[in-house]
Amino acid sequence: MSCSGAETQTAIAFAIDDTRLVTVAHSFNEARSFQLVGPDGKVHQASLTFLDEVKDIALIELQERAKESLRLSEDVSGDSVSFVRFEGASVNLQQASLLRQVTVSVDDGPGRLMLELDASVQQGDSGSPVLNANGEAVGMVFGISKQEQGKSWALASEEILAAADATPDEGARLACNDSRSL
Repeated sequence: MSCSGAETQTAIAFAIDDTRLVTVAHSFNEARSFQLVGPDGKVHQASLTFLDEVKDIALIELQERAKESLRLSEDVSGDSVSFVRFEGASVNLQQASLLRQVTVSVDDGPGRLMLELDASVQQGDSGSPVLNANGEAVGMVFGISKQEQGKSWALASEEILAAADATPDEGARLACNDSRSL
């Protein structure tokens, strides 16, 4: 997925059901439009339906059915997880270690449940699903630690499930801005 605005942003999005994808809200910063491109290079018609900039989560509605979706799970048992990285035209699974699950509040805002990972996340990995040993999505990569090299952060699946159950109006209110159609 790429967003065009002041500069082009690239992020990963993944299907959570037949028609909805989830990705990071920060990929839409100042975006005037976005393009959803599948791993096969096909451009898909879609619209932004939910945006929460505080929790850094966005939902996208496809105008067609997704070929497959990932099951969201709260099962973060074990310490081995993986995430998706696109390198050119190829998709690779990157191994990571789950360090802890923690609730974090920024600037006295609402807390968000996050996973701390020992992983080398790169620009463009944002929005990648974090997968447990069963191949279920337990989180979504959104950033790297500014204090410790090799440490990264993912939004826990509980936050994705809450966003999927919210209405677009709730997302706009939580994000402190108007829902926008791109």
